[in-house]
Amino acid sequence: MGERIQRGIGFTRETWSLVRGRPGLVVLPTIALTLQATVAAILLGPLGLNLIDHHSRWNVFVDGAICGYPLTFVSTFFNVAYYAQVDAAFRGDTMGAREALGRPAARLRTIALWTLLTTGVGIALRSIEQLPYAGSVAGRIVTRFLDAAWAIASFFVVPALALEDTGVRDSIRRSARAIRARWGETATGTVAIGGAGLLVIVPILVAGCVGYFIRNTHPIAGYGLLSAAVAAGAVVMVAQETMTEAFRVAVFRYASGEGPTGPFAESNLAGAFQAPRKRRRFG
Repeated sequence: MGERIQRGIGFTRETWSLVRGRPGLVVLPTIALTLQATVAAILLGPLGLNLIDHHSRWNVFVDGAICGYPLTFVSTFFNVAYYAQVDAAFRGDTMGAREALGRPAARLRTIALWTLLTTGVGIALRSIEQLPYAGSVAGRIVTRFLDAAWAIASFFVVPALALEDTGVRDSIRRSARAIRARWGETATGTVAIGGAGLLVIVPILVAGCVGYFIRNTHPIAGYGLLSAAVAAGAVVMVAQETMTEAFRVAVFRYASGEGPTGPFAESNLAGAFQAPRKRRRFG
């Protein structure tokens, strides 16, 4: 456990050093999160009113399905661009945001197909919960298990789309092959980066809550704290997204057999991807 914690701290430091040394890497994640928030507000505005009028689980499911495709498309489009930009940074090159956006623009059909597939899988998994008796504890456990299995199997699909110019089917196979070959403690770095973000976001949330409760008695201080908390929270979200996706590119490259990438130490990456132990036979 101690080694995992140290490795996670190492991943966080190494990822932060990359982002700090190349501040231009935050541009695309910032645009992506802004667009996703805008699309969500546009779609969930009228759908939110529908949810107020109809509180059935089926309406929630349908409305979520409608929002799923455009939000996933925006996320995938900008992730492909960002992965290309990060990969260039790992090679010591500089790729601007406009040049990076040319990668997903040239692969719109593939991105649209992948978005359709992953959204359809998500809808199918959520629809299981709508079936009779599927909302029980056993049904939810099965759904969560299938959801986790799909998330693991598709973990490297978008990096493959971005960096290897493969189609959807080949990208899924590429992702599964990388996972089977050297799957180990990939979640260590992601959890560590998320934990670091959580440590920063907690005091921001506290400040925002204080501002909310004092806004009537002390409007200047209250709304000032609220505004500062929202702005700081947005910065933390962008930084965390930037670091998490950069780490995913490094892990994908290492899992592909290319050795250590960027600022990441080989000892940390080797610990994150260990070959499965051979099973011992009886006797």
